[in-house]
Amino acid sequence: MAVIVNQIEGVMQFHLFIFCVFLVTSLQAQSAIEVWYTSPVQKADGEFAGSSTRYRLQCDPHYSLFVSQHSGSSMDYDEETQQFAMDFGGGANWLYKDNVRQLLTNYVTSFQERHFIIEDGLHPIQWKILPDKKLIGEITVQKARGEFRGRTYSAWFARSIPLSNGPWKLGGLPGLILEAYDDDKLVVFLFHSIRPLQQKSIAMPESREAKITLPAFQKLFEDEVNQYFDFLNARLRKEGSNVTYTTGDFELWEYPE
Repeated sequence: MAVIVNQIEGVMQFHLFIFCVFLVTSLQAQSAIEVWYTSPVQKADGEFAGSSTRYRLQCDPHYSLFVSQHSGSSMDYDEETQQFAMDFGGGANWLYKDNVRQLLTNYVTSFQERHFIIEDGLHPIQWKILPDKKLIGEITVQKARGEFRGRTYSAWFARSIPLSNGPWKLGGLPGLILEAYDDDKLVVFLFHSIRPLQQKSIAMPESREAKITLPAFQKLFEDEVNQYFDFLNARLRKEGSNVTYTTGDFELWEYPE
């Protein structure tokens, strides 16, 4: 059994190495790729429980489209602290970066599954590139640290993939970000796979949704969650239950100035 496993791993590593060489050569020719990331779910005790969200990034030197594919809402209960950790599914949200005009367009979904468009500018991150290096698969990546809207991130980028982009709103390094996470591990992007793209351009999806600012959307989402628990508590009281749910602090991915 062990010999067979080692042989299979060796074949996989060999194939991955050949693929990486092919990928870098393809990038030099067309500079467009598709990357998949995953994000683990955080449980109430702070540990991680599997992966519920997949993200797809399509990018070239000028434009990129980042799409989240959420598997649905999840809930975890910590008996010791009597706290729930809830991760709310929100459908397929997307984020489009226009590096030419320095614009960002974000299609978002509220707790009650209402859809909006947030328009924003690209906000450069002041990265500090560190000497730390490691392998993700067979791709050499280097570490960088930077702050973005209230969170400090560690990012691992590949100089061999010359695209100054990455998952979500992260980017601005001399190579594609393959892995990134903030110090609290609330925002986590783990590399899954990568392939060259054959399409000639990366277009922004069409949308006629109402526009909203980021602070207004964050408040709307929080209000909708609170309304849901107010309704739940009222229903429990009506049924004679002595259980009451209260919402704690909302942890946001970003805190705009």
